[in-house]
Amino acid sequence: MRSRLVINLLLIAVITVMAIVLSLTDNNKTAETNTLLTSLSPDSVTSISILLKGEERSTFKRENDHWMMQKPYVHAANPVRINSMLNLLSAYSYARFDLEDLELSRFALDSPRVSLVFNNTRVDFGSENPLDKTRYVMTGQQIHLINDSLFQQLQAPATFFLDTQLLPPGTIITGLSYPEHQVTQVDQRWMVIPEMEAEIQPIEDLISAWQTVNAITLQPYIPRDEAEETITVAREQFGNIIFDIISPFPKLILGRADIGIQYHVSQENAGQLFLQPVDNNESSADEPPAMEQPGQ
Repeated sequence: MRSRLVINLLLIAVITVMAIVLSLTDNNKTAETNTLLTSLSPDSVTSISILLKGEERSTFKRENDHWMMQKPYVHAANPVRINSMLNLLSAYSYARFDLEDLELSRFALDSPRVSLVFNNTRVDFGSENPLDKTRYVMTGQQIHLINDSLFQQLQAPATFFLDTQLLPPGTIITGLSYPEHQVTQVDQRWMVIPEMEAEIQPIEDLISAWQTVNAITLQPYIPRDEAEETITVAREQFGNIIFDIISPFPKLILGRADIGIQYHVSQENAGQLFLQPVDNNESSADEPPAMEQPGQ
């Protein structure tokens, strides 16, 4: 009985969706296939906005070859996330229908939960088509059926769309200040002040790590009452960047109060960001013991 009830319900759902599609086709007489969602070229897009119902708008702007988030954070955007949004412009449209005489509420498009705006071209996301998991979207004066790949992603926190790299691309580091040591250049040579007793890894490797390491995740910065130790990255241009050490190595969390973001760094990458003594015991342990010479 239960399985028969489920089958009947599924049949009713299928018939209902087919009726909607047939109704759209009959009413509008312009159902078309084999078309793209928009004619807008990704190369022509200079601004993107994510509109979530009841939440703050996220905005992005292209600056030369890079995308920057303008709101709610001022930070480099994640290029993979940006490309995913730009790919929507050329999404395959399985069917499209003119808006005339349509009830937008039938497709959850009367008050869209999610919208994307490319320059002045707006795409509203409506309900899902249960038959094939496509989604109704509206742009201009038409409703389209497209593959559903962005709807859930667009509802992620704003930090999801930020570049996970600790420093802006192309940053030239001129010094690092830790709670107990400074790394600086003297006569074009890297030096640690005060000097460390143990031998450490090459400073060039340390600088390179800061220029390339990515965080696992980014989260909103949480202000704390107690004083925190900091790491200051001196740059050739644009001034210093100060990171609060919210959680120390190995569970490293670095916070930037100036932009309201904190970076969660993996243990492997975190170790590369600090002055690490070189363990010479490993190499010496592998060496065979010295042979006694005759007569000794």
